[in-house]
Amino acid sequence: MPRDITENEVRSLLEEFMKENPNGDSFELARFMYAKGLEKGSDEACAMF
Repeated sequence: MPRDITENEVRSLLEEFMKENPNGDSFELARFMYAKGLEKGSDEACAMF
């Protein structure tokens, strides 16, 4: 069952993004968050089967 992302998880992802892309823009941030969401969703879907 899907769950909401916590504030701490968002903070952690933002810190990770800033370390990898210190000069990143909002488009790059959106792509980063989307990729992380796909990765997390795939992990959760695989765990169900």
